[in-house]
Amino acid sequence: MLTQRVVAESRGQSSPVDWAGAAFFTVSAAALTYALIHGGDNGWHTAATLAAFAVATAALLVFLAVEGRRAHPLLDLALFRRLSFSTLMASGVLLTACAFAPTIYTQLWLQSVLNLPAIGAGLVLLPMAGIAFVVAAAAGRFMHGMAPRFPLGAGLLLIGAGALLRVTMTAQSGWTVLIPGLAVAGVGVGLASPVLVSAALAAVPRPRSGMAGGAVNTFRQVGYALGIAAFGSLFAGRLGRTIAGSGVFRHPAAAAAQASQGGVHALVAATPQHAAASHVVHAAYAAGQNSVYLAAGIAAVAGGVLALAFIRPERPAPAAAVTPANQASAAGAAGR
Repeated sequence: MLTQRVVAESRGQSSPVDWAGAAFFTVSAAALTYALIHGGDNGWHTAATLAAFAVATAALLVFLAVEGRRAHPLLDLALFRRLSFSTLMASGVLLTACAFAPTIYTQLWLQSVLNLPAIGAGLVLLPMAGIAFVVAAAAGRFMHGMAPRFPLGAGLLLIGAGALLRVTMTAQSGWTVLIPGLAVAGVGVGLASPVLVSAALAAVPRPRSGMAGGAVNTFRQVGYALGIAAFGSLFAGRLGRTIAGSGVFRHPAAAAAQASQGGVHALVAATPQHAAASHVVHAAYAAGQNSVYLAAGIAAVAGGVLALAFIRPERPAPAAAVTPANQASAAGAAGR
């Protein structure tokens, strides 16, 4: 009701839906996500993983070919010739991938290893969400006249710093070890998120603003999905190597698979050396999360540097040079 009262209705030029482009983009993204998940669980050289990568590549190539020939494409590929727009799309992927995707494995640790209830585990992450909300509301009034590369670049750098602050986990760590990193990352999210869409709209011609807004939201969602898949492979691999190297479990591969799916207590109870098994699983979860947050931190810092370096306001088209011929033409037009 508030939207109906306050927001004025706008009407633009309608165009047909690009069903083919949407279908091939969806197939490519889904196949790539499956390949990353399956490769981490079952090996990167398995037939299913290689087939998924092949499908993702083929669907992406067809998508690019289709979009290049459409009068009304789902995504105008010419927009990516603008360095600012391409960097903004990459920033959207990195923001969601590095800020939010790693928390999936943190939640698994909080509930499966530290025995926190689901609500309690969710409240542990509240500092990041709460601080992001406060920062976005407080800083919004000061960022209107600021070049978007500064809050976006600084936000990604802080997200990276917050992730790197969490690369301190050990087998004895409790949930409080997460708070400093979550707080710093929350500041970064609060700075970067509000300007991402507005910067994307400003980086394209006005008729393409709706397309740009949809693209940045799509890339953010794709970043989250791919982040979960990629970091999941990293987490499972590090956890499995730690368990295999301990020598405590008779079937380390099966033990690692059970532990990575949250079956920690059943795994420890089924192992004769209960205390040793519990310590190994705790250490494996810590090592897995350290690997995830290290990768997320490096990626977010790199994204912040790219944003500061390459996001620039679009330059207006240069005015036509004034020549005697132009002046004569203009004078004749004025006389008519």
